[in-house]
Amino acid sequence: MADRSTASLDLTEVRSSALLVPHPEISDELLCLAAIYPDLSVRRIDDRSLELELGTCLNHDDDDAHEGAKRTARRTPFELVLSIPLQSYPEIEPPRIQLSSVYLGPFLIPPELHHQIHHCLHQPEPSLPEPVTRRSEFSSATQGKDLIQVDWTPGQVVLFDAVQIITDQCSAWYRERVKEMNEAKHDATAAADSAREVGGKYENALALEDGISEAVGHLALDEEGVSWESSFKKKERSAAASEGIKIWSSDPLVDRKSVFVGHAARVHSQAEVDQVMSELLSDKKIAKASHNITAFRYHDSETHALYHDVDDDGETAAGGRLGHLLSLLQVENILVVVTRWYGGIHLGADRFKLINQASGIGFAIGNKKKSGKK
Repeated sequence: MADRSTASLDLTEVRSSALLVPHPEISDELLCLAAIYPDLSVRRIDDRSLELELGTCLNHDDDDAHEGAKRTARRTPFELVLSIPLQSYPEIEPPRIQLSSVYLGPFLIPPELHHQIHHCLHQPEPSLPEPVTRRSEFSSATQGKDLIQVDWTPGQVVLFDAVQIITDQCSAWYRERVKEMNEAKHDATAAADSAREVGGKYENALALEDGISEAVGHLALDEEGVSWESSFKKKERSAAASEGIKIWSSDPLVDRKSVFVGHAARVHSQAEVDQVMSELLSDKKIAKASHNITAFRYHDSETHALYHDVDDDGETAAGGRLGHLLSLLQVENILVVVTRWYGGIHLGADRFKLINQASGIGFAIGNKKKSGKK
């Protein structure tokens, strides 16, 4: 096998050298790419193949991108490596494309994205006279809804179209990651605001009975589903109370017949977590709820280690989001449970906002503990 040359070839030489690029359409395609992408470099691997290294930046969507997002996209570079089989492209087989970048902006590129780009062009079967199209899932974040499609007809060049499509798809993937990051920041801010609001709302209640009162609502079932007999009534929780553990429950949040209630307790061990969960689930109405989403964080007094865990209880990703908020707000020695009774109407992404809102009582209690209030 011939040694790989590291010297970049001048593209005018590419056009004039029939031995290097026997197909004039390839030469024209290289010149077109060089005119659009100034960082294009061409290396000869051997007599049978060329390798192109192409550097470009993400694009933006004019319809929904603000100026800051546009500037960020223009400053977010990535690199592609395109391998051209000189003796068979474009008549017999397509080029091969790889994404050589490891990151897009601050985001680590997942293996799935590398894989999809590498396989976006498909070598057609000789018996198929029609153009072959390869369609494959491109973005794991969209769960197969976003597809990459590169059409290649034997005898026609495809590099320019492929680079454009890949750039568009990488840009869409990047925008989705930015959107998720901004939503996470918004969730953290909303949780902090909710904690402050809940902290003020329950200030008087938490000051009762040596600085702590139990706020537990009573559920009643009727023909419409779940309703509340009264808000903020106290109820004895004997098992947890016997261990000196106090449990708080928030006022209900009702949206389209779904009901959300937050519960919180200060915990310092797995045994206390289990004790609180056992006490909550001893309430038949809570035990029969659609979901009991939990998250906890505590420092072990003996090992000084930080322990944390979450449970979605069937509400996909909800526990992870709740645990992420606990981490972002640095709330410790707290167990937060959000109970949801499904009312028969899908809430979509709104359910996560309601879960965050219901969990505010946990952040309020945790923040009071951190600030030294009893």
